[in-house]
Parts: sequence; C-alpha cells; structure tokens
Amino acid sequence: MSWWENYNNDFILMLEYIKAIKKRKDLEIFFKEYRTETMIRMVFESNTIENEGLDLTGTKRLFSEILQPTLSELENKEIIDEKGKILTKKIAEKLKRLTDNLDITNYHENKLVLYKDKKKEFTTTLNHLTVMSIIDAIFRDAKEEIKNYEDVFNSVNLKQYHEFLNRGLDNNNNGNPGEYRIDGAWINTDTIFLQPSLISDAVENALKVLLECLKEDKNMYLQVMLFVAKFIKIHPFGDGNGRLSRIILNLAFLYDDVPFYLVLRSNSRDKKKYIEAMREFYQKKKITKFISVVSRAFIKQIEEINENLELAGKNTIRPLSLSNEIKEKIMMELQKF
Repeated sequence: MSWWENYNNDFILMLEYIKAIKKRKDLEIFFKEYRTETMIRMVFESNTIENEGLDLTGTKRLFSEILQPTLSELENKEIIDEKGKILTKKIAEKLKRLTDNLDITNYHENKLVLYKDKKKEFTTTLNHLTVMSIIDAIFRDAKEEIKNYEDVFNSVNLKQYHEFLNRGLDNNNNGNPGEYRIDGAWINTDTIFLQPSLISDAVENALKVLLECLKEDKNMYLQVMLFVAKFIKIHPFGDGNGRLSRIILNLAFLYDDVPFYLVLRSNSRDKKKYIEAMREFYQKKKITKFISVVSRAFIKQIEEINENLELAGKNTIRPLSLSNEIKEKIMMELQKF
C-alpha cells in the first residue's frame, strides 16, 4: 500500500480525535502550554520547509525573550477595555511598531548576540512569530468577535498576514509585502504559476467557492485543504506563499477550537510527501495525498500527547466515534477529492 492510500480512514480518525479533545476539560492547563509549544514549532518547521529562518533554539529564544514578555506587558497594562477583553487590533498595531524598531544587535543588553550576522533569519522568524501571536490572540481572547467563516477566510486578512510575514524582506523583488506579485513566478518549466493579471480574480474565486461550500455544511477541513492547494497553485505573492498556506490551514483548526497548532514537519521524508501532495494537485487537481499528509501529522501529534499523558499517569486521548450518518456523509465527500 502506498503511503497515502489510507487517507480516508486517517481523516476520519483525525476528526474522531478532535471530537475527543473537546471533551477533555481536565487538560486545559496542559493544552495551554502545548498550544504555545506547537505555535513555536509550527513557525520553525514551516520556515525550515522553505530553508529559511532560525534554528529551533533561536526560534524559542526569540519568542521567550521578545514576543512573550511584550505580549504579557500589553495584555496586563495598556489594551484592556472596560469589559476586560483584549483589543486584538491594538495588539497588532503595537507589535508592528515594536518589531519595526528592533535592533537585533542591541536589545535588552545584547541578549540577542546569538542573532548577530543573521538579520534575514532573525527577521523571517520574528515576522512569522509576530503574525502567529496576533492570530493566537484573536482566537484565544476575542473568538466571540468572529461571527462567521467570512471573518476568517478573506483576502484582506490574507494580505495583512502576508504583510507581517514579509516586512523587511525583499519578497523576491516581486511586489511589496501584503500586495500580490507583479511578475511571473515558476519553479521550473513544468511548474509555472498563475499570471499576475489573473491573481486577484483567482484568489477571490477560490475564497468564494470555499465560503459557498462551508455554507452548504461541507466538511471545513476538506474545503480548507482544497483552498490551500489552490492558493499554492495560484502563488499570489512574491514570497512566503508556502508559509502563509500553512497559516491558512491552521486557521481551520483554530476556528474549530482545536487547542493547539498543526505542525507539518520539515524532515526529508515528510517534506518529500508534502511536495508530492502539492504536485498531485498541480498536475491532477486531486488532494488525496494532502489529506493524508495533514491527517497523519495530526495523528502523530496525538500520539506525542498521549506519550506525555502516560508519563504523568493521566488518561490518554482516545478517538470518539462519529455517527454512521456523519461518517457516510464525509466518505461521500472524500470520494470527490
């Protein structure tokens, strides 16, 4: 059996684990810690897939020495409204101003000497951590402000996330951060991405199809995976498309109240499968391999969680079966992918 051929059962298992996770109120503190850990790991792995950014140690240090203290200060002092809610727009504004003015060789008494001569790696990682911190604050502290799918999946958000991802970087000299590319883009003669004049319409059309399918109560994860594959094929920005696509994927899990981030790993075996999955869509318009990549990555994280719970003598997470009606509906949907 090929590595991806069990994709349908793996996808069902992922959904059953998600159902089980939502019942585990006893793990609230654990998931709060694991959420931060997986956010950092997601940033590191996503950057490494693109051969960019700092190593894992540098990524952890950057978060703990800069972003985490800054976020705590903002939350505790300056931007709490009369109801005690975090004003996420102000968090974004203040983080942007903070990161615009950082001097990587002279910050907090040269704590960041580790990053000397690594300005691009530092900036790439800081940008990625910043945008994830903003998204995390929105879903953690202001979820009630999100009324529907349109509030999450729209081109304004995508452009804003890209602007944060690519601030201070050259964006492959192909358009400004937060703006669609102005020139062609390709990997090789077999992989030429969409022409610039079609990008805006293509993104809006893909979003329109996504939102229509979600309104029809089709499975959110499958529809977001399909959108991500289309997004990669469109390749709307000069640089950062892969990283942004993995952020979009995680938006589905956050919207569904999964209390941690999906981490697609950058080791050679998993990266090869990921690239193969993207190539399958590019050549055949199918995402069966991508469904397998995502589902197996999620299941792997559950296995990791369960190992830790076992060490602590706690009950592990066991999948909760979906009803036959829901399973049949999902299996019918899966046949179309």
